[in-house]
Amino acid sequence: MLIVQKVGLASCPQAAFAEYPDVIREVLNLNNVDIICKIAIGYEDPSHPLISYRIGRTVKSKFKVMLYVQGT
Repeated sequence: MLIVQKVGLASCPQAAFAEYPDVIREVLNLNNVDIICKIAIGYEDPSHPLISYRIGRTVKSKFKVMLYVQGT
């Protein structure tokens, strides 16, 4: 993402893409590939209304942490 910015483009990681790895692999004919996220790359339009869109964040007390310790 830093390299993209260095050449004058903007980027936006989209982890939701990884929610459907089997569908993505089938449509794009990708075998033996781990899908983590996609990154949209293009020219930023600072005047577009979606630039100012912000999602709400939950309070820290509602976060859950799950740990798995192997071999115990």
